[in-house]
Amino acid sequence: DRPIAPPLSGARTSAESSPPATRIGAMAVASALNVVRQIQALAEGPRSTEMLECLGQITSALLFFLDHPDSRVRLGSARTLVKLNQGYHEEVHKLDLARARSALSRLEAALAEGTAEDPDSQELRELLEELLAKVVAP
Repeated sequence: DRPIAPPLSGARTSAESSPPATRIGAMAVASALNVVRQIQALAEGPRSTEMLECLGQITSALLFFLDHPDSRVRLGSARTLVKLNQGYHEEVHKLDLARARSALSRLEAALAEGTAEDPDSQELRELLEELLAKVVAP
C-alpha cells in the first residue's frame, strides 16, 4: 500500500480537510444544484411533446428537492416548478403536489408562530403560493 500523495502545492483543499460527512454533504448539494439547473434549462425551453412525456418525473424530482437542507436547492426547485407551471399549467396541476403544499404549510406555520422569516424562506413561500394558485395570471 502506497500512501496517497498530497496536492503538489502541499496545501489541502477545504473539501479534503473537512470531515467525510461534510464532503459528502457538499457533494450532495453540488449534485442537487446541478440536477436542478439541468431541469431549469429544460423548463425554459419551448413547450414540447418530450417534456410532456417526462413532466411527471421531472416534477417529482423538483418536489423532492423542496425538502433539501440547502436553500439554493429549494429555491431553484421552486423557481423551476413555477416556470413549468407557466408552460404546462393544466398538466402540472393534475400531478400530486402534496409535497409542495406540505412545504408551504410548514413555512406558513413558522410564520404564524412568530418565527422571523429570512429572505430565502419568504421567497420560497411566495413561489409555492404562486405554484399552488389555481389560476395563472396572463
